[in-house]
Amino acid sequence: MPVNNKIKKPRITVFVPAYNEEKLIAQTLNCLKNQDIHEDYELLVVDNASTDKTAQIAKNSGARVVSEPQKGNRFAVERGFAEARGDIVIQTDADTRPDKSFIRKIAQEYDDPKVVGVGTRIKFFDAEPWVNPTFKFMTIFNFRESMWGASLSARKDAWRKVGGFNHGFDLNSDAYFTIRLRKIGKVVIIKDYYLEMSGRRFCGNIVDVAQNSKDLFLNGTYMMFTGKPISKKPFKDIR
Repeated sequence: MPVNNKIKKPRITVFVPAYNEEKLIAQTLNCLKNQDIHEDYELLVVDNASTDKTAQIAKNSGARVVSEPQKGNRFAVERGFAEARGDIVIQTDADTRPDKSFIRKIAQEYDDPKVVGVGTRIKFFDAEPWVNPTFKFMTIFNFRESMWGASLSARKDAWRKVGGFNHGFDLNSDAYFTIRLRKIGKVVIIKDYYLEMSGRRFCGNIVDVAQNSKDLFLNGTYMMFTGKPISKKPFKDIR
């Protein structure tokens, strides 16, 4: 079924927070418009203070575009949930390549009324060759596996119940949101679906990759054991 942004109350909204993503967002939106789910859904882009043609490209691609002038991922995601008209809100990033089953696989998990959040696993299509196997190996030991921001969803009323997405930090905010959702219901990680996304943060020699990702890993490991962040550093822009 097609994207239909004229529905006042769709069951599903898919939104993309985007900052200066003119090179990649058209491909992502094209993937999101070509889904095999048998119902209409809303497609929303949150333009997060972009200085390029991100917003215009999104409009030309058929998305409803809203602006979030406060730069930062947590502000853009919070705006996406707030603006979403659907009862089920799915977030993905502007550098992903969702296949035709992406929305359907997430949405069908909500047939269980106990489910408040659903995510998938991810893999990088342009990272160094050793990065994906490393992430897959690390997942084995992650006893508190969380949703990735690139493949994150929640019931809108659950988002409200946990106090929203923005809790004052960007780094691993998706994991913290997952932890809070689990306090009020069931969160499903679809383990046999891997969403493709850009690994541009994990490109270069091993020293560069380690430097770009050390805070993410350290914060994520600490949160896995404690349920709280140790760092509130912002994401480093890689555009």
